[in-house]
Amino acid sequence: MQAVRCTLAAASTAAAAIAVAAPARAATVTTLPCVPVIGGFSSNPTMPITGAGFTPGSLVTLRYASAASPAPAFLTSVTADVAGNFSTAAVPPLFNKFNTQLQTFGLAATDGTNPALTAGTTYQQVRVGYRTNPASGKPTRMATHTVRGFPAGKNTYLHFRFGGQTKRNVKLGKTTGVCGIVSKRMRLLPTRSRPGVWTVYADQKATYSRSTQPQLKYSFRITRTFG
Repeated sequence: MQAVRCTLAAASTAAAAIAVAAPARAATVTTLPCVPVIGGFSSNPTMPITGAGFTPGSLVTLRYASAASPAPAFLTSVTADVAGNFSTAAVPPLFNKFNTQLQTFGLAATDGTNPALTAGTTYQQVRVGYRTNPASGKPTRMATHTVRGFPAGKNTYLHFRFGGQTKRNVKLGKTTGVCGIVSKRMRLLPTRSRPGVWTVYADQKATYSRSTQPQLKYSFRITRTFG
């Protein structure tokens, strides 16, 4: 079997986190193009990884890296089958920072019998959720509303509910990219303000239904001010 060398290297710009170089006829390693993470943990809670073209029966080591942390770090290891293939699942690596919402990782697989035989790929990791920027202020304050981690290419909505009733459904637009992200600038509360507890649901249905999946739920309180 031809020996092939594949290296993980930090890219020269922050936009491209990992560069993976491999000649033709290399072994291969693949995972999801985007790995969803909820609350710091994968929603699966693991990411599937498959590989092919390795030494049959060899222990294959998987490592990851990013532009923020370019030194390859151990992720997991798996034994290739009699055909030189493998299929496994691993807990996704942590984001570089707690408030990171989207990050690109490089993934490399190294053959234990023939360390020169390697394969590499890149993937994105997203923190699934809904956020506003700024996150607080008067209900009339302008803010950017962002939803991440929904299926790409579909319209995404926010449902603002108060007292068990939907006060307004807002279309953010179609999610883009492999990690399904969409943003819209509008008021923090794009409907008539009332003091009390509000609930906002994010999903991909034009009207609210508690049975809609996937769906995110958030609550916030509006207080009456005097002055």
